[in-house]
Amino acid sequence: ERLGRVLWQLTLEKEEAVSAYKAALEREPRHRPALEALCGLYAELGWNDDLSSTLRKLLPLEETPAGVKALRIRLSEVLSVAGRREEALESGRRALEVEPHVPADLDRVTAVFRKLKALADAVRTLTLRSEAELAAGDTGQAVRTLFEVVSLWRDDIGKPEHAGPVYA
Repeated sequence: ERLGRVLWQLTLEKEEAVSAYKAALEREPRHRPALEALCGLYAELGWNDDLSSTLRKLLPLEETPAGVKALRIRLSEVLSVAGRREEALESGRRALEVEPHVPADLDRVTAVFRKLKALADAVRTLTLRSEAELAAGDTGQAVRTLFEVVSLWRDDIGKPEHAGPVYA
C-alpha cells in the first residue's frame, strides 16, 4: 500500500501504483485505504469499469449512512458516464433510501436521473430536496424547487395535470 502511494504521488507512475495497490489487496482484500486509493487512481485514469467495481467493494466496508449514501451516489455517477443506465438508476434509487437527505446530494442524484432521462425519478428527488429545504427552514428555496418539479411535469414529461398536486 505504501509503495502504491509513493508511485502515485511522488513518481506519478499511476499504472504501476495500481499494480502495487492490487498486490496489497491480494493480501488483505478489505484493505480500505488501498480501495480508496484505487478509486482515486481509476478516476484519474478514466477507468470507469474498474472504478465502479472498486466502489462496490467499498460499500460493505462503510459504517455510516452518510458514507453509504455518498458511495452510492458516486457509483451512480460513474455508471451513468460508463453508459450502464439501469445500474446507474438502481444505484441512484438506492441512495435515496438512505436518510437524512441533504440538498447537495439530492442535486447530484437529480443530475444523474435527468441525464439518463429518468424524469419521474428526478421528480421524486426534487420533491425530497424541497422537503429537506423546508425542514432546514429555507422556505424560499423549497418553493423554487417545487417550481422545478412543476416545470419537469409540464415541459419535460408533458403531463401538466400531474403538476397540480405540487401546487396544493
